[in-house]
Amino acid sequence: MAKAKWFSKPDIFDFKVGGREYSSGGPPEGPIFIFDASYQELVPEQRIVYTYTLDADGIRISVSITTVELIQVEGGTRLIFTEQGSYFDGHDTPEVREHGTSVMLDALGRVLLGEV
Repeated sequence: MAKAKWFSKPDIFDFKVGGREYSSGGPPEGPIFIFDASYQELVPEQRIVYTYTLDADGIRISVSITTVELIQVEGGTRLIFTEQGSYFDGHDTPEVREHGTSVMLDALGRVLLGEV
């Protein structure tokens, strides 16, 4: 699966409207993260919308809705990533999520450039 080159390899990956993506794991020193997503809308070559929960060591730390837009531009594709989240009890913050998302999108860019 191509996504596993830039995002954790999922335990479940059912890429369709109403489908689920589920993965668990984390660094050796912990914590264990559980990402549990449901695909809400898929428009080929245009838009992906999904909702997900994120747990750390059994504690729900956030719930989010994410929209990935793909816009054709001269010479390629522009990706617009929008996430709206609720972050619970100080276990996660928008700043931490933004950093993690930046790392993930940088990894995607390296894959698309053939660097990985």
